[in-house]
Amino acid sequence: PMRRGKSGFDFPRRAGIAAAVGVLALGVAWVSWSARPQPWLVETAPGEQRTVTLADGSQVVLDGGTRLAMDHRKPREVILETGRALFEVEHDEAHPFLVQVGDATLTDLGTTFDVTRLQDGARVSVSEGIVQVDSGSARTVLNPGDSVVASPRGLERGSIAPEDVDAWRTGRLSWNEGRMTVVAE
Repeated sequence: PMRRGKSGFDFPRRAGIAAAVGVLALGVAWVSWSARPQPWLVETAPGEQRTVTLADGSQVVLDGGTRLAMDHRKPREVILETGRALFEVEHDEAHPFLVQVGDATLTDLGTTFDVTRLQDGARVSVSEGIVQVDSGSARTVLNPGDSVVASPRGLERGSIAPEDVDAWRTGRLSWNEGRMTVVAE
């Protein structure tokens, strides 16, 4: 004989409904948790250099006094908050690699490039491949040996020997033309 409660529902049915509601609540909680950002911050002390390998195999070499913000949920998007970094990016046409630096967005099209966060913008230099630079309403595409300073004044194009793009890794500074304030930073 089945026992019925005052409402007329049997206990096994109530337990089944309660279990279904519990599973639904866990599912909603899981979706909510999995959609939340998972921040990852990498910092170097002055004078320290550090190489970080990302999930896709891309590598970022951080110079001293650099801070890079990332999200584990968006492995091909980074924010260069301070300092300087060299990006050696694995090419993936379906998922471009993006670097946000100040008001500029850099879209890597499979390459090696250097980015320095300036007080009022960014400097980008390319040694291999192609990088698209968007800053405000201005856009330019950089090839090996090209560089640009993105600032509120717009995009100032320049050039650099491709082999000198990462010269800072060995303690050398290299520039061709350019504002002295940018070189000093």
